[in-house]
Amino acid sequence: MKSDGCHAKWRSALIQAHFGQLENSLEQLPRARCVAKSKEKRREKMKTVVVVRHGQKDGDALTPVGAMQIFAAVLALVKEYKFQFSHLFYSGANRTWQAMQVAIAIVGKDAQAGLEELLNFQQIYKILGDDEQKRVLGDIPQIRAAGGTVANALELGGRYPTLARDRMTQAILKIADAMPDECAALCFSHSPYAELAAPSAGAMTYAIGEADAVEYRVKDGVIVSAALIPAPMAGKSN
Repeated sequence: MKSDGCHAKWRSALIQAHFGQLENSLEQLPRARCVAKSKEKRREKMKTVVVVRHGQKDGDALTPVGAMQIFAAVLALVKEYKFQFSHLFYSGANRTWQAMQVAIAIVGKDAQAGLEELLNFQQIYKILGDDEQKRVLGDIPQIRAAGGTVANALELGGRYPTLARDRMTQAILKIADAMPDECAALCFSHSPYAELAAPSAGAMTYAIGEADAVEYRVKDGVIVSAALIPAPMAGKSN
């Protein structure tokens, strides 16, 4: 577990090294104000879970370019798309923890931040054999040639897309269930994975790019929609 001091030191060094004076302007951004309400028998209002793929990496660490990709992506989500995030989550991988630290500089320290292991695909790899693990990335060119959607991946990609779709769906619903109504969570995950819970599989791109985001809308325990939000600083896809 990384200490709060480590969090602050890492964020400060990163911002100073790569973003100049931008940090000062972040104080003017709106902060989420999300208040828990009593659990009465009523229909839920909409909840939003935005899942961002980590930026460019070197091993399990963000590169300076990867950190800037995340900074640009989160800044756009807050300033252009007007999201006010009350909760932040990372997958357990160091690169997603680093991405979350970049986000905290923008979203603010009032947001609740923590680990959600369902955002990590590695548990699925423990189920798959070596050949199936190689297929996860190896099948992507064939899937793209067929149309490049989640639906194509479910048809052509072996067991991984189906298992990952189920796990990512669990992640989205668990995160949404833990939030009060009308709140929004910002999560950092991986691809091909973050996009797989889209209810309209034929309309969602498979194997999204670095710092691309997927906005999930959840109501009454059901994912009702998913939309791809391209990264402002486009990176590579798998």
